[in-house]
Amino acid sequence: MQEKELITWLIQNAQLLLMCEAGGWPDFEHMNIETCYQNDDEWVVIIDFNEQLREISVCEPVIHNRCGKFAITLDENGEPVGIRLITRM
Repeated sequence: MQEKELITWLIQNAQLLLMCEAGGWPDFEHMNIETCYQNDDEWVVIIDFNEQLREISVCEPVIHNRCGKFAITLDENGEPVGIRLITRM
């Protein structure tokens, strides 16, 4: 799986919106993914992204950094089939 395909899969499946604690939304354009561990049936990755929030009193969006360690389960072909949050960081 190419990096761009992995990013698209993560955007669709990682439920990063649940990590947004201030009621904002994930900024996928500036998302970073770091692989910590990789074997035939699981990857452990750190996903780092900014949560953007528009406040009425501020013209520019307010940005909060969010980060979590995730386990990605792979099928027998090495394709991702599931993801779970291990811990927020």
